[in-house]
Amino acid sequence: MIDRIAHLKTRYTQTLAVGSALIVIGLLLNGCEEFQLANEALIRGESVQAPTRFVELGTLGGNEQFGTGINESNVAVGIAKDENDDWQAFRWTFEGGIEQLDDFGGNDARALGINDLGAICGSANLPDDDEFLAVIWDPEGNITALPTLEDGRSLAFGINNMGEVAGMSTTTEGNERAVMWTADGEIVALGTLGIRSQSNGINNRGEVVGFFVDENGSTRAFLWTFRDGMQDIGTLGGNAAEANAIDDLGRICGRSNTSQGGPLIGFITTPDGEFTISGTLGGAGSQVLALAENGLFGGVSANSAFAAKAYLGIVGEDRITQLPDFGVTNGNVVRAVNNNGILVGSLNNTLRRSRAVMWQVGQ
Repeated sequence: MIDRIAHLKTRYTQTLAVGSALIVIGLLLNGCEEFQLANEALIRGESVQAPTRFVELGTLGGNEQFGTGINESNVAVGIAKDENDDWQAFRWTFEGGIEQLDDFGGNDARALGINDLGAICGSANLPDDDEFLAVIWDPEGNITALPTLEDGRSLAFGINNMGEVAGMSTTTEGNERAVMWTADGEIVALGTLGIRSQSNGINNRGEVVGFFVDENGSTRAFLWTFRDGMQDIGTLGGNAAEANAIDDLGRICGRSNTSQGGPLIGFITTPDGEFTISGTLGGAGSQVLALAENGLFGGVSANSAFAAKAYLGIVGEDRITQLPDFGVTNGNVVRAVNNNGILVGSLNNTLRRSRAVMWQVGQ
């Protein structure tokens, strides 16, 4: 078993207040009695001081990694460079640490989403071929290529517990189209309301979200359902929006602007489709990239110094809170969150190299 303490690079002590909720961030580590006692105290409603830590997920021999997904069993996935500087897909568990996933022998494989059964979606290329193919790995790690539109390239970004996958595939003319793959592996073109489109997320009801580019060149967010097809969900009042994920309650997260050409800021919709602004860390822009049914969400935001920082928030609260990092000014992001309070993403270290990391939230 990998010594997980060896991954712990930095310690902090900090109790963070997000609105009315006291949130303590710590490492979810088996045998970490200090954190467990603090978490139990929080559940009892007591205010405590606890170590605020994050853990690096490790490397595959290279100097860059990104965490991209997490499921309800706390299994994380992501991408990492190997000793040859090639990108490889990985899976991470508390018990076994980081492990490279199988590929087709090419030089680029990426794990971008994982469902609660352990199935993983992403992309991989063939030897001597730069074109990506959307793929899934079964829980045992066996890789399968998904079909494409007209023999084009494809990418898979999200997978639900039914085994349905959301992503993108190109036509022979190179046009990008939002697609989903059924649990049987059949590809379904979701259409476009403009020039091109891409699916970013899918929930367990088979509802898909993403973006399309309209005839004016503006990026717009969409919701696709079996009943109604692709629909423009609107904006915060401006001309642009992108949808990144949808939860099983029907809430959609992403980014949009409030005026024509204005900066994009994070949003979360209600199940009825009403837009709410998630806020920023003091800068002009932000984005919500991940949302859990328990109301925890995360993403990236500019601060007052124009640096990109990872953050967490709670649906219904009126602010977001910056997550601990290496102290580097820029390049930090949350890409996934689960209902256990675990967030996965990446941080830049002092050498400006991205590190795949995990934060755990007790409340």
